[in-house]
Amino acid sequence: MTVPLRKAAKWQQETRARMLASQADKSCTWCVHLLHGGPRPVVVHAEHPTHLVCRVCSIAARAQRTCLDCGGPAGSESPADGREDVCMGPVAIYTRLRCAACHRPDPLAGAFGNGAS
Repeated sequence: MTVPLRKAAKWQQETRARMLASQADKSCTWCVHLLHGGPRPVVVHAEHPTHLVCRVCSIAARAQRTCLDCGGPAGSESPADGREDVCMGPVAIYTRLRCAACHRPDPLAGAFGNGAS
């Protein structure tokens, strides 16, 4: 889902701001796949926006990622479990995982929410 920044969820705006700040102060790091082998989508995890990863590494990290809301294990090993929020910006894919207890989907808004959280 492509969302204009002014309409993006607060978590996505904060993630983007932290990513840009780390790029400005040169503390940003990347997975090796983004450095070699041609252009690839860049994924920014909300819980660690100063380390950019490729989509393959993002999927592989699902089992170890933490819940953005409570800080506990997200407990999400499969992309099909529906606890990942994804926003696509012009340059990067922003993603957050939440544990089953923190994730309360809005049935009218779908997986992407209404931009308020």
